[in-house]
Amino acid sequence: MKTVENELNQLNPRILNVTVGIRNPRKIKMYPLSLKDETDLLDLIKEGMEGLAKLGEAETDTLEVVDFVSFLIQYIVTNIGTVLTKVIDEYSDDLLSEIDNEQAMDIATQFLTQNFGGIAKKAQSFLGLEGEGLSLLWKQFAQSSPDIPNSVSNIFSDIVSKKEDLQEAS
Repeated sequence: MKTVENELNQLNPRILNVTVGIRNPRKIKMYPLSLKDETDLLDLIKEGMEGLAKLGEAETDTLEVVDFVSFLIQYIVTNIGTVLTKVIDEYSDDLLSEIDNEQAMDIATQFLTQNFGGIAKKAQSFLGLEGEGLSLLWKQFAQSSPDIPNSVSNIFSDIVSKKEDLQEAS
């Protein structure tokens, strides 16, 4: 016997059940983003990258890892509700107090896989950007908009070098 829920899952198999709750775990549905919601999310990401670039321009030419992490955490905390309302019907501010870090990472991983996992491969194929094509696209982007890629590149270089320093020290 088919239930309404089974029929909905057959119509849209990308609807996921995720576990939330520390004391009283329960399953809630997470829906894929609509195209409109994806463009809104991309605007949020662009806004964050612009904020990061401005942060890198302040006072010095390099952005400290601490500044980067602080900005990133604050940006995520500020916008997490906006993102979750687009994919979870049951979202309220109380939901965040019911989710632990592990559940948050599971939700984030499923969110990225559900909404962007298959798209990246399809877009690469569609645009003919397999293999070296992606690095060429990044180089073109870096040349046309040097502030953002250089700031991000410097941050990740700093993180990698600090990680290597820590590994050498231990």
